[in-house]
Amino acid sequence: MRNFKLFSLFGIELELHWSFVLFLALLLILDWAFALLLLFVFLFVTLHEFSHALVAMKRGIVVKKVILLPIGGMAVMDLTNIKPKDELLMAVAGPAFNFAMMLLVYLVASAYHMPLMQWFDAFLSEGVPGLSVFEFAVFYSFWANFILGVFNFFIPAFPLDGGRILRALLSVKLGPLRATLIARNISILLSVLMITLGFVAGNVWLIVIGLFLIFGASSEYESLRVLKMIEGYTAGDLLSKFFLVVEYDDPLSEVVRKMLYYHTTSALVRARGKGVRVVSISQINKIPRGEWSLVPAVKASVYVPPASPGSSLESVLKRMNKYDVGLVPVVSGGRIIGVVDKNAVESLVRLKELLS
Repeated sequence: MRNFKLFSLFGIELELHWSFVLFLALLLILDWAFALLLLFVFLFVTLHEFSHALVAMKRGIVVKKVILLPIGGMAVMDLTNIKPKDELLMAVAGPAFNFAMMLLVYLVASAYHMPLMQWFDAFLSEGVPGLSVFEFAVFYSFWANFILGVFNFFIPAFPLDGGRILRALLSVKLGPLRATLIARNISILLSVLMITLGFVAGNVWLIVIGLFLIFGASSEYESLRVLKMIEGYTAGDLLSKFFLVVEYDDPLSEVVRKMLYYHTTSALVRARGKGVRVVSISQINKIPRGEWSLVPAVKASVYVPPASPGSSLESVLKRMNKYDVGLVPVVSGGRIIGVVDKNAVESLVRLKELLS
């Protein structure tokens, strides 16, 4: 299912994950008051993530978008080969924003003599009755930023900010791969404790967050490990001269038939002056199957900047992931001389694992 694009700020797109939209719709039906509170909290989650993104952009890191999920936000950016100092500054930016907001809101509350701690005690026991809209906004602004700042900064679980801060500090002496492995192991330990506590206390959110942290930490380590495995290899080392080419006006039904025949999931498209384009199963799946016979290959294709034989395999893999395709064309002397297929990269990684 597709995400929902909201708007773009500083060139960074903000998207709602489809699960967040579904979750919010269910809350509006079951408990509209809590749904409004959740939207209030996610305002600060969004600003938290944009704080990360803006610092990352200042450090030369490519930021693709910010996605809001039911359990929080995520800034999607290329963190491969990130310098420890850059990661440290980027990771600290989010909690720093929350702590700055806490201070600002506290000053406002003090000016209006608002008993934030007393309201919080009452909230834990029976809720906070009788607050005005302004008091409600101040109360929830303070505690929402407190929770976001403390949770992200002081819990060294990867990929939370605390885990990234830990990895950045460890990377200075141990290198990125070893530092990520240690951060991952600590994250898994904390996640298991969180999941166990969730089961004991009957708290579903602790279980969900624990599972998210295990997946996120393991995924990031695996991605970095793969990049280390292919270090030193170039596109020319995995160049294949056998690849499928389809015409720009071939219907997708014909493209899929050819993919099945040639046992591939991607093909080059003769796009008639529109650059080197690739059509993959991932793009085809976005189009209803009943329309495959009506949609030409070029409509489901994406432009993929070609690599040269000397391009690093790491840059080629990044290109595949960025454009969500299964191959990247390789050009020399102004003509396509072959492709690098994702299956070939994965086979190389498996062979390197056997030999390591």
